[in-house]
Amino acid sequence: TEVYSVGLVYNRELFGRAGLDPDKPPATWDELRTAARTITDRTGVAGFGMHTTDNTGGWMLTTMTYSYGGRMEKEAGGKQVTAFREGPTGKALGLLKAMRWTDGSMGKQHLRGTDDLTRDFAGGKVAMLLGSPSTYGAYVSKFHGRPDAYGQAPLPSGGEKATLLGGGVAVVSPKADAAQRTAAAKWIDFFYLRTKYDPAQAAERTAQVAADENPAGIPGLPFYDAKVSGPAAAAERKHSNVPLKNFAPYVNSLGATEYVVEPPVAAQELYAALDSAVQAVLTRESADPAAELEKADRRIGPTLDRSQR
Repeated sequence: TEVYSVGLVYNRELFGRAGLDPDKPPATWDELRTAARTITDRTGVAGFGMHTTDNTGGWMLTTMTYSYGGRMEKEAGGKQVTAFREGPTGKALGLLKAMRWTDGSMGKQHLRGTDDLTRDFAGGKVAMLLGSPSTYGAYVSKFHGRPDAYGQAPLPSGGEKATLLGGGVAVVSPKADAAQRTAAAKWIDFFYLRTKYDPAQAAERTAQVAADENPAGIPGLPFYDAKVSGPAAAAERKHSNVPLKNFAPYVNSLGATEYVVEPPVAAQELYAALDSAVQAVLTRESADPAAELEKADRRIGPTLDRSQR
């Protein structure tokens, strides 16, 4: 029913206060590291915040790994096995460790999930984090962030212009009879899909949401190809109440980005195992990224095996 891709969420006002151009967000991880250090040095605000709890640490570490050209699982002997000890994930963890301990640009709070980070971001306590455009909804409605301060960019590159692709599904009970299944399909089309291909419905729904003073018309990854999604998106933009120009770096990158799906087997269990690795490098200066990934490998390996029997 929906698709998303992870990018970089950033505070345009803090960029300006630090002497950085908010219309030119970091395009690489090296640039992000420099920007984070600059923001911290000039404003005292943590330049970058990383998810670490409730499986979100492993989730965002997976996203970073994709941008370095790596994968979390690979096929071997007809099964999926772990692949995150092969280099790219270690680079991502190494970057986080360097930003935390060498640069001091990540602050001191490192046990946060999505809501925690979004709250701190909305409060001006964190300048950058990883997130999709949907972050804007919670940023404004739930945590009362300033709309004009919000910026959305593509995920920085570690050598590959790749990011994690995710989405949402609607499920119909297997106990439903034929009439119920037909009704469910019609409802899913009406409620979730029609606004993505029907310009009139897109305009009406966006106008209704905006009238209720909720974020309406947030740009995102198109659900259908351009011929289908384009007219609906254009109709939606006419009634949008979000600062569309602040999403331009992300929107302009969509055609040049590689989208990589989540790990195919036991993804959430894999993310949970990797939470500990992310937490370790951010809370213990002595933590070794390679050793922490080895521990995570030992934790998730049996689960992958059981999942494929």
